[in-house]
Parts: sequence; structure tokens; C-alpha cells
Amino acid sequence: MRLSLTLLFASTMGCGLTLDFDPPEVDGGRRDASRPDTSRADTERADSMGNADARDRRDVSGDTHRVVTDCMSALEAMVPDGTPCDFVATCSLGRCLPKLSCEGGALFRRDDACTWTRCEDFVEMGGDVGDECGGMFDTCRTETMDCCHFEYACEGRRVTARTLCDPECELPVCPDYGGLGTVCTTSAACRPDESCVPTHVPPGCGTCLPVEGCLDDEGCSLGQVCVPSGPCSCDPKHCVSACAADAECPDTFTCQTGRCEPIPCDDPSYDCPMNFRCDPASRDNHGCQRLECEISADCDCGSCLGTTCSSGPARCRPIAL
Repeated sequence: MRLSLTLLFASTMGCGLTLDFDPPEVDGGRRDASRPDTSRADTERADSMGNADARDRRDVSGDTHRVVTDCMSALEAMVPDGTPCDFVATCSLGRCLPKLSCEGGALFRRDDACTWTRCEDFVEMGGDVGDECGGMFDTCRTETMDCCHFEYACEGRRVTARTLCDPECELPVCPDYGGLGTVCTTSAACRPDESCVPTHVPPGCGTCLPVEGCLDDEGCSLGQVCVPSGPCSCDPKHCVSACAADAECPDTFTCQTGRCEPIPCDDPSYDCPMNFRCDPASRDNHGCQRLECEISADCDCGSCLGTTCSSGPARCRPIAL
């Protein structure tokens, strides 16, 4: 459709000018409401990226896209894969998984195990002993307790850890502290077949110990009595020789009716050991309850492990099968 437009100049000469032109077709003069508004869609897509650092980029068609420029912000905001990006570094949320990178100008998330190349990154991001390592992974340390620290290293392309203690530094232990194994605060300092446990925790039983089981004294031989068995015995009760005097019983036990019975903690002749308090309702043989704590200073001696006092630091112990 051709239109004519006449322009009249208000002058004394009374002249005019006529122009002919073809107007652009706009869907019959109306915008098609079914056609998407691409500028609004791009804006909504940019808003959905949360707090991820980004900047605008305009392509040749005039459309505006949001471009991620910070790897960690995009990872924390869970920006979807394929979103436009412009950064170089690859990042991860601890333990090396998952990893996010910008490949070909688009976000790409992968879950394959990574390789620690710096000891400091391994410690800061919470890596696990046994993770793969390489590159410039030098030995590094983290403090664990008074006198001791963890030392991490890359051996055989795997991260290893050991606890080192200053031999000239006196550990805050109780007189009864002992045991074998490496001093530890977590199982990360132990071998794969070991776990880090307080020294007062009894070891696992494994195969039960055979005993002469019984139900009562009548099931035992002459001169024997039926008494409760230990935690690792195959039978709950077994037969033992009857006692005749306190001297035949272990310390802190007394002979009563042929049996060695524990002296209760409320007896004036008995005192609970260090880090224990008398509580007749306790499951302990003597009625002594282990002292609860928040810090080691709450204990009579030794260390506060978890919420209870122990004679000293925990140690690595083989895992019971």
C-alpha cells in the first residue's frame, strides 16, 4: 500500500512538496500477541541466576544475555549447566566434588574425582585421607591438640596423614593412661584398618571366649559358684572357684558368700577413680559415673573427648571384625 504525504510550507510563495513511500508490514498493523517478548525472557533468565556474579553481553542480534563471571558464586547459586560464562578457574565445594568450569563459553558441571595439587587446598577445603594427589602437593600440618599436630603428605598419589607429638612436651594425661597405637583426634590420622577411639573404650570382642556355662550354683562343680561372665564370653554366666576371704578377690572387691563382689562407691572404704563421680544408679560395677565435660579443664586430668573425660588423648586401634 503506497501513501502520499503533502507538506505545505507557510510562506509567501505558497509552495508544497509531495512524498510517496511504502510503510513496513506489521502483521496487519497489530503486533502478534502470541510472539514471545525475547527481551523480557532474557531478563527473567538473568534474574533466575540468583546471586551469581555476572555481566550483560549483547550479541549481534541485539539480544542481551547474562554471563557468569565468578565460578564459586555460580556453583553456590546452582546456576544450570549451559549458562553463558566467562572465567578461567575451575572451582568446587569442598572434598573436590562437584567441580564447575567454563568450557566453550558455557557452564559445565562434572562429578569425576579430582586430584589435589596443593596441600593447603586439601586442608582448607576438607579433603579426605586417601584422596588422589599430585602436582606440587607439599607436606603441610594442622594443629590437633597440645603438643601434637597432623602432618599430611602425598605418597603413592594418595593423601596420607600421621600424628606427630613433641617429645619434649608433656601430654596432659592421668596416671592410668596407657595403650598402644598412634595418638589421634580423628580417624584421619590412622591406617585404613584402624579407627580413633578413647583408650577407656573396651576393644571389640571378635570371637567369643568359651567358658563353662551355668544357670545357677547347682550347675557348677563342688566348691564352685555361678557368676556373671564378661562381655566377650560365649555364655552369660560361668562357674568359678568360691572365695573364702577378701584376699582371694581383686582390689576394690570383697568376698561375700563365696563370691567376689565390687565395693559400692558409697562405702567409706572406696573412692571413685579420677574423672569419675559416685552415682549408685550408674551401670558401673562400683556405681561410679564418668565425669562429663566441655573442655579438658573440666576434667581431673587427661582430655575431654566428646562430652566425657578420658585419661588422655585417643589412640588408633584396629577395627574389630
